[in-house]
Amino acid sequence: MSIRVRIHNYNERSPSARRDGAEKAVEITSRLNDVSWSSALVSPYEQAQVNVSVRIDELSVLGIGTPRNEGQSPALHASGWLEILVSDVREFFGPIISVSTGLSVDQIGRRISKGVQLSAVSWLSLLAQPFKLSSDESLLTRNGIYGYEEWADIFEAVFSQGAALSVSEGFREAWLGIVQHSAPDGLNFSNIEVLSDSGYLQASGVQGRSLTRVEGKNISQAPVASSGSLWSILTSTFQPTPQLIELFPFWSQGSPYLMYRMKPPAPANSEYFRPLDRLPSDGEYLGITSEEAVTPQSIERVTSYQMSWSGARNNYIEVTSPYLGVSQLAGLNSQPIILASDIERYGLSSLEIPYPLLRDTQGSLRADLERLSAYAAALYAEDHAFARADLEVHFAPSIRVGEWAEWSGYDDDVSFLGYVSRITHRVHIDAETNRTVKKTSLQLERVSQGRRSSRKDAPVQGVVTIRLAGDS
Repeated sequence: MSIRVRIHNYNERSPSARRDGAEKAVEITSRLNDVSWSSALVSPYEQAQVNVSVRIDELSVLGIGTPRNEGQSPALHASGWLEILVSDVREFFGPIISVSTGLSVDQIGRRISKGVQLSAVSWLSLLAQPFKLSSDESLLTRNGIYGYEEWADIFEAVFSQGAALSVSEGFREAWLGIVQHSAPDGLNFSNIEVLSDSGYLQASGVQGRSLTRVEGKNISQAPVASSGSLWSILTSTFQPTPQLIELFPFWSQGSPYLMYRMKPPAPANSEYFRPLDRLPSDGEYLGITSEEAVTPQSIERVTSYQMSWSGARNNYIEVTSPYLGVSQLAGLNSQPIILASDIERYGLSSLEIPYPLLRDTQGSLRADLERLSAYAAALYAEDHAFARADLEVHFAPSIRVGEWAEWSGYDDDVSFLGYVSRITHRVHIDAETNRTVKKTSLQLERVSQGRRSSRKDAPVQGVVTIRLAGDS
């Protein structure tokens, strides 16, 4: 399985354009010492580091830097985009944010170069850069400085109309409407597919992805700010509750995608919840439709794992709405999910999640919040009984972040199940022997041994009481 690394440059030659390098693309694979790249569900989402055996007197081989007079080395700077390919399939592509090098002198006066280290981040980082509004038309430039009238048109088309739709369609409209960035290889961000329901997922051909559609309309909308970032406006409008809603990038078969969905609970065949309560692959979970639910990934060739449990219990779970207008002194916004015996033993440990999206429902808003509370309980109840895990495995680029996975434990009869929240791949190439060492590190949450089960009572007077296995 080959690893390749290339640097891509904006090399437009118009008089007003600055060039990142003389060549459109430069391959540095032959000089690699170390390569690592990671993907996660939260910002900064994707990162990469590359260490190359380039001496300080031959920096021109990197191909980045403003070209100067013919025959001279370019003036190095931190620009260009880093691309990592595995078996000629792109696994990472993002702007370079740091170039580091140096020189040392040993005891006998020899000069020793420290090589060059490159750091890069996700393509989404361009959207996280601030924008400004200005009335001076001479300052206006795409994806950075907008006129007030221009921004008002964007705001009206994208947020006022888009938020009036379901948020899933609203986010797609927003993405197409305001994201006009492009990469040096010609990749246009507005062409990156947003996966928000089963139709888009199936049309994309992406396999092995869980998807539960985000429902509702965000009537609070985004503020008209004079500055900020496009990404922060998108997330505040369409991902107001990150505990329940996920929005993150990933790569599949060399192409980037954006996933927009409800956070997936444990797989349907988990024994933790009764059949009525858990998430079937072809039905509804307490009023929330699962459009795609996949079998857990199998993690093979585990070389080490470490698990830790915290004392956070989450025995009182409630999803609330800012639109009910009910005083807390007058009563609860909705009936919460409570674990009565755990509260009696360890005291109240509450998890309250605000959900400002108004969903279309035949019942009342209060009933809808109660269904969302049950959904949140599937994600976060009894947190003390689930672990966080760090795994080291043989190189496994096929493992997917944002999906459930299981692996064998200390015995063939013992297995662990957890949700993959971060993946890091590392490749080291020995300069003397040319031997390549590859490995993958995983971080997982909500890890249970043997798909931990419990016994639950039926709802009584609107309150769901969950009893743990072994309770009297």
